[in-house]
Amino acid sequence: SRVPKSQSYMLERGLYYRGVPVKLITFPNEGHALINNPWHGKIKVREELKWLKKYGNQS
Repeated sequence: SRVPKSQSYMLERGLYYRGVPVKLITFPNEGHALINNPWHGKIKVREELKWLKKYGNQS
């Protein structure tokens, strides 16, 4: 089942207001599997790697 986009936006805002590093990326007509456009998966991985490079090594 799909999560309503409104819930994704609410979670993003809640994390942001608590100072948690967060970036929400949405793709039109896609679910979690990102199967409708191969570029969406590539963009997702690229953005995840950028996020991890910036925030992943914090202790």
